[in-house]
Amino acid sequence: MIPAIALAPLALAVALTVVASSAPRSDQRAAFATYANAAATLAKDGGRIVVEGIKPRLADLYASKVSVVQFVSEAQRWHQEIEHVRRAFAHLRAPKALRPAARRFDEALHQYERAIDAFSDAAKQPADRVKSAMTSATPVAQAADALWDQAEALVETTLRRWGLTSPFAAPIK
Repeated sequence: MIPAIALAPLALAVALTVVASSAPRSDQRAAFATYANAAATLAKDGGRIVVEGIKPRLADLYASKVSVVQFVSEAQRWHQEIEHVRRAFAHLRAPKALRPAARRFDEALHQYERAIDAFSDAAKQPADRVKSAMTSATPVAQAADALWDQAEALVETTLRRWGLTSPFAAPIK
């Protein structure tokens, strides 16, 4: 027979687990909303980098409106900016139900960094191979977009399940 005193720590641990896992619904809703609002703000920062920086400059590079040196320099800046967004995302405290989304956001941002590097490397190719190198780099960016869309969908599904509105705006393309 196990003395009652020996079972006390186990009973306390079980009690704390039950209390922690049955946090009030309003607390969980607040945690989801807080994470989603912060993530949406960071998503706008990341979207601005892609939509206002990378995409127009890729078009400029295709049309020879920007030098390779300038494009590569800008790509280094975009990489740093995306890394800043990724680190900010990493500091968000995702509720347990949103951790899969948080992991996908992180994977997507890493993939965007790889895409930027691939485009930068492609820009350095001889002039007759730049366009085909850019075309080869495009699937890397598309994979980042797909991961990002999955992350947003996970957040939105969780929010809807809890009766919350998504703070994510329609994608800017």
